[in-house]
Amino acid sequence: MNMVERPYWIAAGVIAFGLVWLYQASLLPQFAQYAELGPGFTVTLIGAGLVVFGAILAFQIYRGVPFEAQEAEDVASDLPPSRSSLAFAAAGAGIPILTMTTLGFVITATASFVLTTRAFQSRRYVFNTVIGATFALICWYGFRLLGVPLGGLLPVAGV
Repeated sequence: MNMVERPYWIAAGVIAFGLVWLYQASLLPQFAQYAELGPGFTVTLIGAGLVVFGAILAFQIYRGVPFEAQEAEDVASDLPPSRSSLAFAAAGAGIPILTMTTLGFVITATASFVLTTRAFQSRRYVFNTVIGATFALICWYGFRLLGVPLGGLLPVAGV
């Protein structure tokens, strides 16, 4: 592979994207008074990571590491994409927007988990509901301990 065929533009794009994140992070507070870390802290970490990984990618391109499509396990590339899986994944991602204030965090997170697992072809609805509810309860309780209000445990009881 000669120098002309090497896709340095990919590494430059990743670095540029990271620099945009770093610039935007500089406009946000890095540390907060009550939560120790501000909203800009995570954005700064992501931007720095993108810059570092872009530099690593540029070095790999310089060394001549080939960029080839890799075969994935159990993938049938000749089949069309599953529209139902896309719909379930979109519903799992979008349901919090519609139901968080009315149903509360735990029920919404559980429903989102079940819909997302269905998108990955799981049909064990009871099992997925139990796992999703367990994770949702752990997250709700953890945020409550940190002083982050996510509403009551159940929307009806307001507990």
